[in-house]
Amino acid sequence: MRQMSYLIHEEADYLAMQWEVRVALGEMEVSQLHISVFGTERDEESTEAVMRRLHRDFPQAALLACMAAEAVVDGTVTCDGILISFSIFESSKVEVMGLSSEEMTPREMGQKLLARLEEIEHPKLVGILLSDVTLDITGFLEEASKCDPEIKFFGGISDEGRMGAKGKFFVEDMQVTSGLALVIYYGAELQVDIFTSFGWRPLGRTMTITKMETPYIIKEIDRRPPLEVYEKYLDIHEGESFFWDALTFPICAQRDGELMARHPRSVRSDGALVFGADFRQGEQVRLTYGDPVSIIKHARVLRKEIYDFQPQSIFVISCVARWLLLQHDVAFELDACQGFASFGYYAYGEFLRRGREVMLFNMTLTAVCFREGKAGEVQEEADWKSDRQATSQTSIMRHLVYFINAMSYEVEETNVRLKRIARTDWLTDLLNRGELEKAIKKGLDYVHSSGQQLAVIMVDIDDFKGIYDKYGHDIGDQALQQVADVLRSQVRKVDRPGRWGGDVFSVILIGMGLEKACAIAERIREKVRQIEIIPGGDTLTVSLGVTVSAPEDDEVALCKRADHALYLANRSKGGDHVTALDENGSKWTPPKKQAAKKETKKTVKKTKTKKE
Repeated sequence: MRQMSYLIHEEADYLAMQWEVRVALGEMEVSQLHISVFGTERDEESTEAVMRRLHRDFPQAALLACMAAEAVVDGTVTCDGILISFSIFESSKVEVMGLSSEEMTPREMGQKLLARLEEIEHPKLVGILLSDVTLDITGFLEEASKCDPEIKFFGGISDEGRMGAKGKFFVEDMQVTSGLALVIYYGAELQVDIFTSFGWRPLGRTMTITKMETPYIIKEIDRRPPLEVYEKYLDIHEGESFFWDALTFPICAQRDGELMARHPRSVRSDGALVFGADFRQGEQVRLTYGDPVSIIKHARVLRKEIYDFQPQSIFVISCVARWLLLQHDVAFELDACQGFASFGYYAYGEFLRRGREVMLFNMTLTAVCFREGKAGEVQEEADWKSDRQATSQTSIMRHLVYFINAMSYEVEETNVRLKRIARTDWLTDLLNRGELEKAIKKGLDYVHSSGQQLAVIMVDIDDFKGIYDKYGHDIGDQALQQVADVLRSQVRKVDRPGRWGGDVFSVILIGMGLEKACAIAERIREKVRQIEIIPGGDTLTVSLGVTVSAPEDDEVALCKRADHALYLANRSKGGDHVTALDENGSKWTPPKKQAAKKETKKTVKKTKTKKE
């Protein structure tokens, strides 16, 4: 395989290119010639004319051209001229499909792709080019995701710089302003791998998507219009400049451990945000920002991955937001392609496959590496370094990013501590009453739907006021803490022990019946008796009330019955006792104790008979 790329500014450039390519074709056994053309808004008419000429001069070639904001050639960004890149294959094949939304739906496009992939032998890679940012291609992505998971996907959204307007692509003699161009690469000898770089970092607090109109339109974040997020935290407001101002501050969700960035394409009058890629209601999201240092540093990682693959050609697709963020320093990340033939363009969204799912990403640099046959022996590359020096702008941003990272970390740590404080009792580190009440409500919802029961144990330290009065606050606080330790040690991970208030504790046992709950209560009672804390050797004891949920119970009814059980336990022989009430409020005795009582009655009766 061989890659040959040219920038065309005038007729002489085209003629020189034509001659060099014809010579190269004559020296190789060619199985397929694939020509990629990238023009800008300034060169639209010229790009169309070049496509007609290429179709005439290379009639057997698979041709595809698109309008792009900026093009990439041999690791550099070009803003002038028309980029023409020739991919010359010696054993592999390439097929280009132009599909217009005027003739079929996106789902039908996906079905057509699936049918063609079934017919082709050894399909390895599918390139996607979307020309219309407003076209909902959810159906296409769902259908494409059904194909063999070994087939890789890449691609982007073409746009000549007029954001919000339809782009355009040319497939041989066909023009499409709203649709998809699909490029299928196949062949037994074709080797393909895709390497990516991200570099955006979370900023600020975690938020939740609470209302969506479609997968691409968020109506509410934390029950407020999402525009308020940009207004409050970034001073970005509705208006003509909203898209460009918000472009480098996308909203990210985490899926399968990977950050998925989506930048808003537009804002509506009601504060809803329109995105080019999907979100899901209930997803937790955060603002993110581009970290120039992280982006540039990852060029070294990307370089190692590319070098180890030893490609004969690299197709680069990068997000235009990266170019806007790095500006003159964008060359740093493209340096990873040094020494290899590379070409590509800047897009407004990048297609990639993760697992089986084909998805649209933002803010991603994608390097698609091609090779026919096996790589030669890979020599250890000398420590690769770029000779470039970062601009002063990037240097300043590096320090600002460091500051933002430090501040974000402190805010996150503070939020974690505040959430824990709000949920727990400061002395015992158990759940507080508010969290216990929430846990009872959630537990009841669960057991009612699953046909199980929820048990509640109320625990009261006997004569706790006397302990405080006689031995002081230190001994009293230690008693509370050690009882809390006993509760933690005697329950399962799914259970919820907490401090109900004062010297009263509560334990919520999910999916547990009365007999097992009483056994746990007895263990707690015995363990508390073993606590050695009261001076003089006096024994610390507790009274425990146990009950279980009835099908009609709410949290109020259940807690009231548990509280009554505790009241009865306190009155029984001065405490140190377990009293249980069943779901009907009737006093309940464990089966073993019932049998023991019956046996005692029989013994007493026999003794009386003998005496008589």
